[in-house]
Amino acid sequence: MDERDRDYLEAIAANARMALGYAREQGHGWLSDAKTVDAIGKRLEQVGELAKRVSPHALVAISGVDWRGLLAAVEAALEAAT
Repeated sequence: MDERDRDYLEAIAANARMALGYAREQGHGWLSDAKTVDAIGKRLEQVGELAKRVSPHALVAISGVDWRGLLAAVEAALEAAT
């Protein structure tokens, strides 16, 4: 795996942590807060965009991640939020 892929994967993890943190801070009612929904949507959008940039070689090397499922889930979440 090259440095660029590593950077993308680290950025994916960072954006996912931010989204989870936003939801955790707001608690169970985060869906009713438009700013939190928007912030989480932006982080999920970033995850999707970054995941598309990871090389196929790196994706195969990380066998425990369902990348297609991840992208589908991100797209579904973004669609539901709009």
